[in-house]
Amino acid sequence: GEEWTVLWQPAELASVAASLEAASENGQPGDGALRGRLVPGVVAVAGHSDGADAAAAAAFNSASRDPLFRAAVVLAGAELASYGGSWFPPTSPPLLVVQGSADPVNPPSDALALYDADQSGPKALLWLEGAGHFQPYEGQGPEEQLVAAATTDFLRWALEGDAGALAALEALGQGADARLSLGGGLGTAAEPVG
Repeated sequence: GEEWTVLWQPAELASVAASLEAASENGQPGDGALRGRLVPGVVAVAGHSDGADAAAAAAFNSASRDPLFRAAVVLAGAELASYGGSWFPPTSPPLLVVQGSADPVNPPSDALALYDADQSGPKALLWLEGAGHFQPYEGQGPEEQLVAAATTDFLRWALEGDAGALAALEALGQGADARLSLGGGLGTAAEPVG
Protein backbone atom coordinates (compact mmCIF):
# COMPACT_ATOMS: atom_id res chain seq x y z
CA GLY A 1 0.00 0.00 0.00
CA GLU A 2 0.85 3.67 0.05
CA GLU A 3 2.32 3.54 3.57
CA TRP A 4 4.74 0.79 2.49
CA THR A 5 5.93 2.97 -0.40
CA VAL A 6 6.49 5.91 1.96
CA LEU A 7 8.62 3.68 4.19
CA TRP A 8 11.12 3.12 1.36
CA GLN A 9 11.33 6.75 0.31
CA PRO A 10 13.96 7.96 2.86
CA ALA A 11 16.45 5.37 1.57
CA GLU A 12 15.61 6.32 -2.01
CA LEU A 13 16.17 10.00 -1.23
CA ALA A 14 19.57 9.23 0.29
CA SER A 15 20.53 7.04 -2.67
CA VAL A 16 19.60 9.69 -5.22
CA ALA A 17 21.42 12.42 -3.26
CA ALA A 18 24.57 10.28 -3.00
CA SER A 19 24.41 9.45 -6.72
CA LEU A 20 24.01 13.10 -7.70
CA GLU A 21 26.88 14.11 -5.46
CA ALA A 22 29.10 11.39 -6.93
CA ALA A 23 28.17 12.41 -10.47
CA SER A 24 29.10 16.00 -9.67
CA GLU A 25 32.47 14.97 -8.24
CA ASN A 26 33.44 12.28 -10.71
CA GLY A 27 32.00 13.55 -13.96
CA GLN A 28 31.22 10.04 -15.15
CA PRO A 29 30.10 9.57 -18.76
CA GLY A 30 26.52 10.60 -19.31
CA ASP A 31 26.38 12.96 -16.35
CA GLY A 32 28.64 15.73 -17.58
CA ALA A 33 25.93 18.32 -16.97
CA LEU A 34 26.32 17.75 -13.22
CA ARG A 35 30.10 17.88 -13.04
CA GLY A 36 31.17 20.52 -10.54
CA ARG A 37 27.64 21.82 -10.04
CA LEU A 38 27.04 20.44 -6.55
CA VAL A 39 29.00 21.34 -3.45
CA PRO A 40 30.10 18.09 -1.77
CA GLY A 41 28.61 17.65 1.68
CA VAL A 42 26.08 20.47 1.26
CA VAL A 43 22.84 18.60 0.68
CA ALA A 44 19.34 19.31 1.93
CA VAL A 45 16.20 17.21 1.65
CA ALA A 46 12.72 18.60 1.03
CA GLY A 47 9.29 17.29 0.26
CA HIS A 48 5.56 17.98 0.24
CA SER A 49 2.85 15.85 1.87
CA ASP A 50 3.94 12.17 1.73
CA GLY A 51 7.23 13.43 0.32
CA ALA A 52 7.56 15.69 3.37
CA ASP A 53 7.01 12.70 5.65
CA ALA A 54 9.81 10.87 3.83
CA ALA A 55 12.09 13.92 3.93
CA ALA A 56 11.51 14.25 7.69
CA ALA A 57 12.35 10.58 8.21
CA ALA A 58 15.46 10.85 6.00
CA ALA A 59 16.78 13.69 8.16
CA PHE A 60 15.38 13.05 11.64
CA ASN A 61 14.42 9.41 12.26
CA SER A 62 17.09 7.10 13.72
CA ALA A 63 15.87 4.13 11.65
CA SER A 64 16.12 5.92 8.30
CA ARG A 65 18.19 9.09 8.61
CA ASP A 66 21.22 9.79 6.48
CA PRO A 67 23.90 12.19 7.72
CA LEU A 68 24.34 13.41 4.14
CA PHE A 69 21.31 15.65 4.70
CA ARG A 70 22.45 18.87 6.36
CA ALA A 71 19.00 20.55 6.43
CA ALA A 72 15.38 19.57 5.84
CA VAL A 73 12.31 21.38 4.53
CA VAL A 74 8.97 19.76 5.42
CA LEU A 75 6.00 21.18 3.48
CA ALA A 76 2.69 19.95 4.95
CA GLY A 77 4.27 16.89 6.51
CA ALA A 78 4.21 14.86 9.69
CA GLU A 79 6.19 12.53 11.93
CA LEU A 80 5.01 9.02 11.07
CA ALA A 81 5.26 6.32 13.73
CA SER A 82 5.39 3.66 11.00
CA TYR A 83 9.07 4.45 10.34
CA GLY A 84 9.99 3.02 13.73
CA GLY A 85 13.14 4.33 15.36
CA SER A 86 13.30 7.48 17.42
CA TRP A 87 12.89 11.02 16.17
CA PHE A 88 15.28 13.95 16.42
CA PRO A 89 18.55 12.54 17.76
CA PRO A 90 20.94 15.17 19.17
CA THR A 91 22.82 15.60 15.89
CA SER A 92 19.74 16.45 13.82
CA PRO A 93 20.13 19.11 11.12
CA PRO A 94 18.16 22.39 10.95
CA LEU A 95 14.45 22.03 10.16
CA LEU A 96 11.97 24.26 8.33
CA VAL A 97 8.30 23.27 8.58
CA VAL A 98 5.76 25.08 6.37
CA GLN A 99 2.08 24.48 7.05
CA GLY A 100 -1.24 25.97 5.96
CA SER A 101 -3.85 26.37 8.68
CA ALA A 102 -6.69 25.20 6.38
CA ASP A 103 -4.97 22.09 5.01
CA PRO A 104 -7.69 19.42 4.58
CA VAL A 105 -5.21 16.62 3.75
CA ASN A 106 -2.42 16.92 6.31
CA PRO A 107 -3.90 18.05 9.62
CA PRO A 108 -2.08 21.22 10.69
CA SER A 109 -1.74 19.71 14.17
CA ASP A 110 0.55 17.02 12.68
CA ALA A 111 2.98 19.61 11.35
CA LEU A 112 2.91 21.44 14.68
CA ALA A 113 3.61 18.17 16.51
CA LEU A 114 6.61 17.54 14.22
CA TYR A 115 7.97 21.02 14.88
CA ASP A 116 7.41 20.74 18.65
CA ALA A 117 9.05 17.30 18.79
CA ASP A 118 12.34 18.68 17.46
CA GLN A 119 14.30 19.57 20.59
CA SER A 120 17.67 18.90 18.96
CA GLY A 121 18.61 22.08 17.21
CA PRO A 122 17.70 25.03 15.01
CA LYS A 123 14.19 25.00 13.62
CA ALA A 124 11.67 27.31 12.00
CA LEU A 125 7.93 27.05 11.43
CA LEU A 126 6.22 29.12 8.75
CA TRP A 127 2.48 29.10 9.47
CA LEU A 128 0.28 30.22 6.57
CA GLU A 129 -3.12 31.39 7.76
CA GLY A 130 -5.95 30.14 5.54
CA ALA A 131 -3.67 28.18 3.20
CA GLY A 132 -4.59 24.69 2.01
CA HIS A 133 -2.64 21.62 0.98
CA PHE A 134 -1.55 22.58 -2.56
CA GLN A 135 -2.21 26.30 -2.86
CA PRO A 136 0.91 27.60 -1.07
CA TYR A 137 3.29 25.28 -2.95
CA GLU A 138 2.28 25.63 -6.59
CA GLY A 139 1.46 28.40 -9.01
CA GLN A 140 2.65 31.98 -8.99
CA GLY A 141 0.46 33.47 -6.26
CA PRO A 142 1.73 35.42 -3.27
CA GLU A 143 1.68 32.37 -0.97
CA GLU A 144 3.83 30.32 -3.37
CA GLN A 145 6.26 33.20 -3.70
CA LEU A 146 6.44 33.51 0.09
CA VAL A 147 7.14 29.77 0.50
CA ALA A 148 9.79 29.88 -2.24
CA ALA A 149 11.51 32.88 -0.62
CA ALA A 150 11.33 31.37 2.87
CA THR A 151 12.72 28.04 1.67
CA THR A 152 15.57 29.75 -0.19
CA ASP A 153 16.43 31.96 2.78
CA PHE A 154 16.34 29.02 5.20
CA LEU A 155 18.61 26.91 2.99
CA ARG A 156 21.04 29.77 2.43
CA TRP A 157 21.32 30.13 6.20
CA ALA A 158 21.38 26.40 7.04
CA LEU A 159 23.80 25.32 4.31
CA GLU A 160 25.90 28.44 3.75
CA GLY A 161 25.76 30.19 7.13
CA ASP A 162 24.34 33.37 5.55
CA ALA A 163 23.15 35.52 8.49
CA GLY A 164 21.51 37.94 6.04
CA ALA A 165 19.34 35.10 4.73
CA LEU A 166 18.20 34.35 8.29
CA ALA A 167 17.26 38.00 8.79
CA ALA A 168 15.33 37.91 5.49
CA LEU A 169 13.52 34.74 6.65
CA GLU A 170 12.55 36.45 9.89
CA ALA A 171 11.17 39.44 7.95
CA LEU A 172 9.06 37.18 5.70
CA GLY A 173 7.22 35.75 8.70
CA GLN A 174 5.85 39.10 9.82
CA GLY A 175 2.99 39.39 7.34
CA ALA A 176 -0.73 39.40 8.11
CA ASP A 177 -1.23 35.89 6.72
CA ALA A 178 2.13 34.37 7.69
CA ARG A 179 3.74 33.82 11.07
CA LEU A 180 7.24 32.56 11.67
CA SER A 181 8.32 30.76 14.83
CA LEU A 182 11.97 30.09 15.53
CA GLY A 183 13.34 27.58 18.01
CA GLY A 184 16.36 25.58 19.06
CA GLY A 185 18.60 28.61 19.39
CA LEU A 186 17.81 29.79 15.87
CA GLY A 187 18.35 33.52 15.67
CA THR A 188 20.48 36.08 13.96
CA ALA A 189 23.50 34.93 15.96
CA ALA A 190 23.09 31.28 14.97
CA GLU A 191 26.22 29.44 13.91
CA PRO A 192 26.27 28.11 10.35
CA VAL A 193 25.91 24.39 9.86
CA GLY A 194 29.21 22.75 8.92
